[in-house]
Amino acid sequence: MFSPNQNNNQRGYAYTLNINYDGDKTLAPPPPPDPKQTIRFDVKSDEERARKVTPPRRQNAWIIYRKDKSKLPEFRGKHSSEVSVKIREMWNNESKEETRRMDEAE
Repeated sequence: MFSPNQNNNQRGYAYTLNINYDGDKTLAPPPPPDPKQTIRFDVKSDEERARKVTPPRRQNAWIIYRKDKSKLPEFRGKHSSEVSVKIREMWNNESKEETRRMDEAE
């Protein structure tokens, strides 16, 4: 077996050229990098993430309206997609005053 670079190169890889008896030349893949030289990303622990508390976003008028209307007994046991369609129709039929009231409730 012929090895053109028996010493490791600057990156720590050694390349080996394998010549088979039938004259086929193949280049062996480099070995994996040394774990001591790999880049490690700063991974925050669960504790560190828990300490950073972000306040929740304010809910818009549609979310407040949907949350309120989805509690109605007619929507119990239905899929959320069905509920959203019905509540959207209700929202579109609401008066401007009611939607303004929801906007102010934010």
